[in-house]
Amino acid sequence: MNVPRVTVGWRFGKSHLLSFGWYDLEREASKTLSRTIKIFDKQYTIGTTVNSFFRTEVYKLGYTWMFHQDRKVSLGLGAGLFVADVGAGISVASQIAVNEGDGNLTAPLPMLGGRLTYRVTPRLSVLATADFFFVSYDQYEGLLADVVVFASHRTFKHVGFGAGLDLQSLGVDIDDDDFLWEIQDRFVGYLVVVTFHF
Repeated sequence: MNVPRVTVGWRFGKSHLLSFGWYDLEREASKTLSRTIKIFDKQYTIGTTVNSFFRTEVYKLGYTWMFHQDRKVSLGLGAGLFVADVGAGISVASQIAVNEGDGNLTAPLPMLGGRLTYRVTPRLSVLATADFFFVSYDQYEGLLADVVVFASHRTFKHVGFGAGLDLQSLGVDIDDDDFLWEIQDRFVGYLVVVTFHF
C-alpha cells in the first residue's frame, strides 16, 4: 500500500515554525469468518468471506516553538488544529450492499506534538516528530498518535532525499445511533522522502 503524505513548514524568526500537513490512508482486508458476528441487524455466519475497509484522511495546521537550538540539536513543542475524514465498513464478498459507519470530522480539533532535529553533518540530519490528535466531537471519541522518524541528506542546494519510518496508533469510537464502532488500528510504514528547501 502506498500512502501519499505532504508536509510544508515555514520558519520565521529563530524559534518559530508554522507547518501544514496532509495524508490519506485507506486500508482494505478480506477474511473468512471463524465465528459468527453480528453488525447492525445483520448476522454473518462462520465460513462467510467478508471485506472491510478503514479510511483516515487528515489535514493539520500546527505551530512549533523551538525552545532549544545549538549546532547539533533542535527541540520543539507544538500545538495546533486538525480536520479529519474517518470511515469504516464491512460487506459480504458476494454482495454489493455495504454496512458502513462513516463520517467527517468537519470541526477543527486539538493537536499536540513535539519535534527533534539532530544534525549529523551540515548536509545530513535526522528528524523525529510526534503528533497526538484528540477526538471528542459529535459521534467520535478517541486518539490518533502519529510518529515519524527519518534521515535526510541535502544532496543539492534546494533538494534533499531521505528514508525513514512512520508509526501510527488509532483508537476511535464512532457512535452513529444504530451501531457503535470501536476501531483500533496500528501500523508501521516505510517512508521515502524528498525535501525542498527555499
